[in-house]
Amino acid sequence: VSQSRYHQGGLFITLLESGFVNDLGFEVHQTDNNIRKDAYWFGESQSRVVVSVAADQKEKFESAMKTTKIPVQHLGKVAGKEVNINGENWGLHICLYLPCRNYLPKE
Repeated sequence: VSQSRYHQGGLFITLLESGFVNDLGFEVHQTDNNIRKDAYWFGESQSRVVVSVAADQKEKFESAMKTTKIPVQHLGKVAGKEVNINGENWGLHICLYLPCRNYLPKE
């Protein structure tokens, strides 16, 4: 299990940074179509965390989260080295992350 908080750049940058460490890509889908795409992927609203769970631990994790009554959404999976969003290939994660990090505020 690993976790990462949302910060500058929203969910998109959080996912890129999480994959960058281990040279991993991901396949994700927008789970709420009532939110504009830009707000969903790049919004920096508070109180959200990305959690990665091994496939064989997914049911156990979801079961544990149900007891807390904290809402959970399954976004997708870690896969290969490419970024796939809503079934569209955005290319290698490293090619997306490096240009983005130059525009993010320094912590």
